[in-house]
Amino acid sequence: MVAAALLVGFAAAGLAAAQEEEAAMAGVKGKVTGGDRLLNPVWNEARDPGNHRYTFRTPSVTVSQKAKKLTAFLPKEVPIVALGSGAKAASAAYEIQVSGGRTTPVTLVIPPGQSVQFVNRDPFRHAIYTKDTKQGGLSAEPMEKGKSRTWTPPAPGVYEVRDELFPSVRSWIVVEPKAVASGYPNLDAEFQIENLPVGVYKLQAYFNGKPTGAPLDYEVRQFPQLQLLSAPVVVAEKKN
Repeated sequence: MVAAALLVGFAAAGLAAAQEEEAAMAGVKGKVTGGDRLLNPVWNEARDPGNHRYTFRTPSVTVSQKAKKLTAFLPKEVPIVALGSGAKAASAAYEIQVSGGRTTPVTLVIPPGQSVQFVNRDPFRHAIYTKDTKQGGLSAEPMEKGKSRTWTPPAPGVYEVRDELFPSVRSWIVVEPKAVASGYPNLDAEFQIENLPVGVYKLQAYFNGKPTGAPLDYEVRQFPQLQLLSAPVVVAEKKN
């Protein structure tokens, strides 16, 4: 009887330990490199004479050519996504703010079934839509200031979001079955991804709705709670 009880106790303890290991969560923190090589397509589109978006401002001779290079704004445009197994949609909608002629974020990577909520933070109307409105796409409807629209992408894929009233609004929602969590770099090129279950991941940057740069393989362990990457995530590689 005692031996049987001990066996049951050991089995229960082993099961509890396994469940604890499975439920363990941690975060990773690191840096990105190559962000200065990502060129924003919205600005290139705006300067195309064929689009008739003219400006009468005279280029400043005191501003360096490097400063005039319109590269990606990392905190909005370049998510670092942890790709692994067991990706689940959150119960709450992911908020996308529409303001200042853009959205925050610009590129969003989510698992299937995840809903998003567009919120108009501007003092005027927007009419956002997805370029392909078939099969559950987002159709253009007026969205007054302070109002919101909630939408769930119908299937994995890339959805480009535009605005009938403001051509500078150009964003991407990527539905990726392996997307577990993501984080955006700050202006110092540092990023952090929280609440990752213990496991093996590929840390992949996205830009303009597409993977960019080179993925970084990383194993998230149970401890420490915040794990520092020894190598940066490359978001754009040098061209030969």
